[in-house]
Amino acid sequence: MQQAAAGEAFFVSDFDPIIPLPKAAELLGTTRGNAWKWVRSGLLPTPIKLTPRRCGWRKSTLEAFIASREKVA
Repeated sequence: MQQAAAGEAFFVSDFDPIIPLPKAAELLGTTRGNAWKWVRSGLLPTPIKLTPRRCGWRKSTLEAFIASREKVA
């Protein structure tokens, strides 16, 4: 990753935010419970643990999952 010079800002084009479970379920068009079922069955990748009670997925991971499901349908 590039380093900005002192006092200089730059745009980070490779920003990949973490999407929390409620928003991820909404994006996937399912419930939180179904999202966990998909994780347990191996259909959806394991989320990133943020705190003991909070987790999420990288936006790129969810986009790749959706793209892979479009190929199946």
